[in-house]
Amino acid sequence: MIFAAIPDSSETTPISTSAKLVACIAVFILLGSLISAMGYYLIRSMTFICSQKKEFEEKPKPPILQFDLTPRITIEESIDFVVPALQSPRTLMAGAGMFESGSTEQLQKNLYEPTARAYRPPSIGFTVEYDREVSSTLTVRLNGAKDIPPSKLGVNPIVKISLSPDKIKHVSRLQRDTIRPVFGDVFQFDLPEDANIETRSLKFTLYDQDKLNKRPLGRAVFPLKKTMHQSERWISLNVQQCRERSYGEVTVQLEQNDALFVCSLLSVRGIPNDIFVHVKLGVYVNHKPYKKVRSSAFQALGGIMSLKERIELQKSDFGRNDLSTLQIIVSLHSRKKRLAKCHIGPRSSVDGMEHWAEMLLRNNAIKAHRFLSG
Repeated sequence: MIFAAIPDSSETTPISTSAKLVACIAVFILLGSLISAMGYYLIRSMTFICSQKKEFEEKPKPPILQFDLTPRITIEESIDFVVPALQSPRTLMAGAGMFESGSTEQLQKNLYEPTARAYRPPSIGFTVEYDREVSSTLTVRLNGAKDIPPSKLGVNPIVKISLSPDKIKHVSRLQRDTIRPVFGDVFQFDLPEDANIETRSLKFTLYDQDKLNKRPLGRAVFPLKKTMHQSERWISLNVQQCRERSYGEVTVQLEQNDALFVCSLLSVRGIPNDIFVHVKLGVYVNHKPYKKVRSSAFQALGGIMSLKERIELQKSDFGRNDLSTLQIIVSLHSRKKRLAKCHIGPRSSVDGMEHWAEMLLRNNAIKAHRFLSG
């Protein structure tokens, strides 16, 4: 048996030199063709751009419109202008006496001092109608009030009108949170048929009223005449008569824990020494009396008097330990007449609210409160 010789596939056939040369020439020809094509298109693009630029420059431009907006004034006659000699500001001020000794400091001070507004006392507007020949009824219409001093807590004006010496009184409706109230209330005073109207007078008292207290703002007296027709009148109130007289002060201690609330009176001082007085301590819930205590009568003689009155409250009686409905009133009395008082609580005066807030923060707070009349 004869077998043909088969070449081994693992052995590589060597490439001849002529084949390598042909491949290199083909690569160089291809690169040259690409370069020449790129150069051709680059030259074409540059030629087109140059031609467009030249065409744009040779194209005629539109004319530019120009306007002369400068105003022109033609003066036919000559005008003589006289410029007065100007004086320096210092010369002018010196002529007015501003640069005397210390005047510079005074000038600077006046620049920053605000101009004080003229004070006007509160006044009440009303109308009075009375004719004895027609009727014995005196009719008073309360119109409004103005120039009431503002307050941080708001002003709730109310007016009390009394007829003297008959002691007939009427009270207006309460106007809330306003310093220029408009009332519109009409009051009638029935007089005896033989009454002498000229011996009588109307007394107006303006109050600022909250839920527990009335603070007088001014009073005025209006004398009556035999015949008064219905015309509006404004009368200024006397504020000096309503100044709150101080009756000394009381030191109060407020304490609380998880179960109890305690209010104690520690001492009083500065009370007038010409009267015998006693002190009452009252706790109110929703403006209704809850518990009260009073001290024995004493004469302070202008010094300090110790007190031992106190009130203890169980917080569980108020539900959820809520003390926001409490109000404390400490009042000073002479026999059966109340002379002055002070309020402590979440809805009281500024000092009373500060004392209450300190107690809530620290659970124990001591503060002195002034007794004020009115």
